[in-house]
Amino acid sequence: MGANENAEAAFIARMTASTTHELRNVLAVVKESAGLVEDLTLAVQQRKAVNPDKLLQATRRIEAQVGRGADLLTGLSRLAHGLDHPVESIDLGQQARQVAFLCQRFARQRRQRVDVEGGDGVPCVRANSLAMQMALTAAIDCCIEQWPEETAITIGVEAQAGRPVLGFRGVAKAALATPAAAKSWERLRSLAAGVGGAIETDGTAGFRLVFASSPTA
Repeated sequence: MGANENAEAAFIARMTASTTHELRNVLAVVKESAGLVEDLTLAVQQRKAVNPDKLLQATRRIEAQVGRGADLLTGLSRLAHGLDHPVESIDLGQQARQVAFLCQRFARQRRQRVDVEGGDGVPCVRANSLAMQMALTAAIDCCIEQWPEETAITIGVEAQAGRPVLGFRGVAKAALATPAAAKSWERLRSLAAGVGGAIETDGTAGFRLVFASSPTA
């Protein structure tokens, strides 16, 4: 197995482990809420007073967690199928949202969150889907590692001069400027280059991942 295949396998393993951890949390919440519904049902059968708001809250919580679980499984499925096509047309807005969703657990560990804005009308990029997910995850990792706790990391998806651009913003100072960032910064540069992207910084806030304009088909 070559170095690139090792990196892909390690990435898939990392994301799979994180997603299954999140799915366990989903199931734990569903189990807890289902137990509350059962208790309230028994109370009704015993003709005890029941707060209908508690029942409604429990059912809504189950519904929300089922939706979250479905989203996690969808993201995991797309990750697994990332190698199905060597090159395909990628919607950067959709891909950024998928990767951000799967990376929320890493962000929460530093009390951060990752939000994605924009994406409409942005040209698609021709690349390998798994390689693109690895590049976007590396960019989010850099933000998580280098920006302070409780930072709201924002990924803006837009077109600039006809080029697809992902802008990473979070704090009002240059990102990835410390020696500790060198390794993750160079890894990001390498992965971005592998999907036709280049890193641009302006010395103020965040950085941009810029792609050459490419056909949508």
